[in-house]
Amino acid sequence: RCVLSGDVGTTGRTRAVLRLDVDDSTLTLVRALDGNKIIAPTISLQSGKIVYDYHLDLEGVESSTSHQKVGSSLRAHVDPSKGVILKWTDGIPGGSGGSCWVTECRVPLGITATGPLAANVRVGRRWVM
Repeated sequence: RCVLSGDVGTTGRTRAVLRLDVDDSTLTLVRALDGNKIIAPTISLQSGKIVYDYHLDLEGVESSTSHQKVGSSLRAHVDPSKGVILKWTDGIPGGSGGSCWVTECRVPLGITATGPLAANVRVGRRWVM
């Protein structure tokens, strides 16, 4: 496996990442839309399949208790042929240690079984010492 990456343009907000692999090589364009939003579509160079990753950094957003939380984020991975994965991390108040909530939701897309559309939702607590 070989990975090549480099900035595109003069602003430094776009990076191209080429992953060369025997099984499936990919090209990812990572674009920082602003200080806390990133979009990164990835295309398979063999099949042409495209998946999308989004990242929203929620760090610094005030909580209801007026404490800043460190590490708060919302991530989405969208594969139009399979499904959507959303992951929300609540963040750690003050950032020095403690715990935070982590919620992940997986929603399948496309053809499913004859039953209703089923989502897989997981809620957990992450501890930082």
